[in-house]
Amino acid sequence: MEDIVDTRVKLSKDIAKVTGIISLVLSLIATISFVNTSNSYSSESSAVEELIESDFEDDSWVPVGFYLWSDDSNIAWKWTTDDETYNGCEDCIYWTVDVISKNGCPSGVYGSLNIQKSGVTLDWTNDSVPYLGPMEKARLAFEKYGLSGSGSNYQGDLTTLNCR
Repeated sequence: MEDIVDTRVKLSKDIAKVTGIISLVLSLIATISFVNTSNSYSSESSAVEELIESDFEDDSWVPVGFYLWSDDSNIAWKWTTDDETYNGCEDCIYWTVDVISKNGCPSGVYGSLNIQKSGVTLDWTNDSVPYLGPMEKARLAFEKYGLSGSGSNYQGDLTTLNCR
């Protein structure tokens, strides 16, 4: 009868050892998984914070009526219809945009505009100024010759503003 008891004790000790080893391995896996998840969460949360910060650029410097350009927080713009200060062209269509730069653009500002009719882009045009000082305004005039019909049938889609 003693042999049977010793066999059961040995078997229970072996089961306890195996269970202990399995528990240790599972604890180690859980710990590693938690650490990796925390690092992943940390990098994901910082990426989300950067995205939020980039969406809420400081636009406190932007004058009333101007819009901060989405690709460059140093430039703001607005459409203008002030024909008196622009000597337009007689046989063309044109759009004018006023730009302002917070820190200035020492090598100027470049802009491009798609010309659309009924939601379809037909052509493009561009303009630039060679220098723009801090908080100075400039006017870009986007002209296009050779398109038939009235200018009111066309729409301008400002596609590029680059501070150089």
